[in-house]
Amino acid sequence: MNLGNTCFFNSAVQCLLATQPLVRYLLEQRHHLETNIDNPLGQGGALAATFAALAQDVWDGMGLLDGPPDAGDVQVPGEAGAISEPGGAAGGTGPSSGVLGERTSGRPARPPQAPHQRALVPSVLKAVIARFAPQFAGFGQQDSQELTAFLLDGIHEDLNRVLEKPPTEAPTGDDSADDAELATRSWETHLRRNQSVIVDLFQGQLRSRLECPSCGQVSA
Repeated sequence: MNLGNTCFFNSAVQCLLATQPLVRYLLEQRHHLETNIDNPLGQGGALAATFAALAQDVWDGMGLLDGPPDAGDVQVPGEAGAISEPGGAAGGTGPSSGVLGERTSGRPARPPQAPHQRALVPSVLKAVIARFAPQFAGFGQQDSQELTAFLLDGIHEDLNRVLEKPPTEAPTGDDSADDAELATRSWETHLRRNQSVIVDLFQGQLRSRLECPSCGQVSA
């Protein structure tokens, strides 16, 4: 369910909740074993726990953990129509959200719905995100990619397996090293400070290349 003009939030969260490896990790409660409550860059585990609770609400009763992953047999959460404004008869079923019982547009109330047809109100998750990213505190339009980056980074820091990060190493200028070697060094440096399910599933490397059309100088 959208809260005000927060379709950017809804679309990002639904995409993440349809990422089965991440959802399985959360539904199996593995995040409890890896919560880094002392990480000053995290939220003491609050963001990861809130997102996990929302995943539980969304996937409750859908049997995701009953068998091997098969995208063809699993209905994507959020296929029931979104509602554009908060309101109506909301009753919570979990710590992360409220569940809307019926629409308030004047149409007849729907009969009781299956778990995957409920409209969830992710207000608690939105509030937790706003703690470390206050630009998302209101109900105006924002950039969905920016929200996704903040959300993934926050969950990563809550679940970072590196309890004591080593000092950041300054990159060394070695003109003899090829791109593959430099990429390997850079990734190894990153992993010394960052290890989590978010790193495992979402992070990687990009290579950019810029060539001057006048002198032919290449920067990569």
